This record gives sequence, C-alpha cells and structure tokens, in this order.
Amino acid sequence: MPALSVTLNGEDLVTVATDGFDVIDVGISGDLLGPQHATLRISGGSHPDGQAFRYLIWENERTLVPGDFVRVVFLAKGTSSRPGKTIEELYPGKEPSPKEPFARVEDVVRELKRRPKAFESLAFEFTDPDGATVRASTSPNEHGYAFTVLWNSHRPERARASAHTYTLDSLITKENGKYHAEVKLAFGQRATFKVLAPNSALLTDTYTSPLRAQHGAAKRER
Repeated sequence: MPALSVTLNGEDLVTVATDGFDVIDVGISGDLLGPQHATLRISGGSHPDGQAFRYLIWENERTLVPGDFVRVVFLAKGTSSRPGKTIEELYPGKEPSPKEPFARVEDVVRELKRRPKAFESLAFEFTDPDGATVRASTSPNEHGYAFTVLWNSHRPERARASAHTYTLDSLITKENGKYHAEVKLAFGQRATFKVLAPNSALLTDTYTSPLRAQHGAAKRER
C-alpha cells in the first residue's frame, strides 16, 4: 500500500501508510503572530460508508525553527511506523468545550489584525523532486505561509506537494494565496520544505523547475 515517509533534519520521523484512509495530510504552517516560526502537523482521516468518521494525528503542532527541514517521500509500499492518536488520546481527561456559535470570519480577521506581530516576515525554501528550489518570503501585506503534501484515495497513485503564502483578507474572500510551487509526486519522489530566517540571502522567488509552479491560481486541484 502507498505510504508517506517523513524525515526531520535527515532523521526518520514517521511513516504513515494510506491503507484505510481517505486523506493523509502532512502540513507545515507559520504566521506573523507566532510565537513559533512554523509548526508541523501530520494527520489522516476516513469516513467509511455507514461508519463513524475516523481522524488520527501522528504529529500535533510540532515546533520548527529556522534551519529545520522536513522531507516527505511518497512510497509505493510502506507500513506505518507507529500508530496515530485520536484527539481523546492526545488530550486525555479533557472535557469537551461547550459548543458556541462560530464567530464570523470577518470578526476573526479583524481581531487578528489588531494583535502584535512576533515577526516582520517569514521565509522558506521548497525543493521539488528534480532538486530545483524556490526561496520565498511573505510580502508586507501577507500574513503567513503553508506547505502541504496531500494524498487522497481518489488518486492513490500520486500525492500533491505545494507551498503558498496568503493574506488575512484572503480568508474572507476565500481566495487562494500566492502559490510559489506546486508539484505532483509519483512513487519514489520527494519534496522538501525548509524553514528559513527572514533575512536569508537569495530570496528570489524564482522557480527553476520544469514542473508546474503557479502564482495566485484561481483553482487548486484537490
């Protein structure tokens, strides 16, 4: 069965097999409010017909600092190196919070804009399966970035890796952010994301790979 193998700074972190899941997601995100430069989350979910939704987490908001790099390899065959955990297992004994009406997105964004920034900008490096790289940082009007490797059962023979930056206002308009890189991973291929210090040299935002790199695309493939 296909699997995603994840390393952190060259050391094995976890391998997650896709068997029994609809989606496996490896995600790194960071925003100007901090306090961390970035966090790593690895999770998977499934909703079999007639059965309860299942959601497991292998890494839960693991802190990353400048210099850390995460590599994801899409394996044709692999087994999970350790079991994922449910929310209840991650937070044993915690009583569920009372359900409250969801706040309007506009109100949430307005509150976030009021908060003091921990960073003036954030930067990253993305390396595609060919070894070509793009370095980019958030622009003055942008709020954060995200790196994702996503596998879903509708296209089990591939995974999608991407890196983008976004503004707070895009959360209201539901627009996609600025995609600095996007590639499809075949079996045996990999993508690497490195957290950079904001003043890293050569932040050119120039993607040299022949693979697709899209900026501000209106629609993303799921």
